[in-house]
Amino acid sequence: MNSGKRTITGDCVDRHADCLRYTLLLPSLDVALTFYTVTPCLSLAFYVFRVILSPNIILGNVTTEKQHKVINYLSGFINEARRGRLEAILRQRTRHITVVLEDVYQPQNASAVVRTCECLGIQELHVIENLYEYRLNPAVVQGSSKWIDLIRHNREELDNTRACIDKLRQRGYRIIAMDPTPGGRTVEQPDVKDKLALCFGSEEPGLSATLQTLADETVSIPIHGFTRSYNLSVSAGISLYTLVTTLRNSSIDWQLDKRDATDLYIKWLAQSTPAGEQLLETYLKQLESLP
Repeated sequence: MNSGKRTITGDCVDRHADCLRYTLLLPSLDVALTFYTVTPCLSLAFYVFRVILSPNIILGNVTTEKQHKVINYLSGFINEARRGRLEAILRQRTRHITVVLEDVYQPQNASAVVRTCECLGIQELHVIENLYEYRLNPAVVQGSSKWIDLIRHNREELDNTRACIDKLRQRGYRIIAMDPTPGGRTVEQPDVKDKLALCFGSEEPGLSATLQTLADETVSIPIHGFTRSYNLSVSAGISLYTLVTTLRNSSIDWQLDKRDATDLYIKWLAQSTPAGEQLLETYLKQLESLP
């Protein structure tokens, strides 16, 4: 069982392990940048905070009126072309399909799946950490992790697999176990009218017996060669592209609801300008103090 602590490692940052450990202990981006001005790790620290560890901005019960005030405030720091780009991508985002990765310990595979989800407009990715901590490789993830919601299930006292699946099922998701074993239903067959959670395991052990038992159905990708299975990230890419394309060509209302889209737009605005999270936090406090 892992410790539940967040660790970010990868081939290209292993030599900076000590810097990363200190980074994780610093209370804010400003403090981190001050600390790293006297170290050779400034660019790495900035990358870790802004791209990998970009903090989750909790908007809570911000009213619609205050949402609009926040958007107007943050828009003043971003040019029109950038805002237009954010709005165009926002219209392509969905939570109708989500991804679950169970104990994926290879940083390159983990990062490639994050990048694929972001490219295909999948806003939410769940990570189950019963045995291994989920690690990202910055060279592979290419900044994509800051644009999606990566939800980690890693509490030591829980069966994180069961906890994750229970939460998804409560939200109306149909649980799909992706299995390389041929036979049964193929990736084109799940009904996209249902909200789908596609579950992938590591390449060798695959999905746990618990997750396979909890799944509503098992799906595979046909193989027409000698090799027994696809690479994990390739399997995720094929499956997601197939189902997302079917979803987008349907009449299903797959886009984010208005509140979700507005909250996400605010987060993206904050992430699109230096110190944007701090600007947002300060402005929200100002709004809270108003009658």
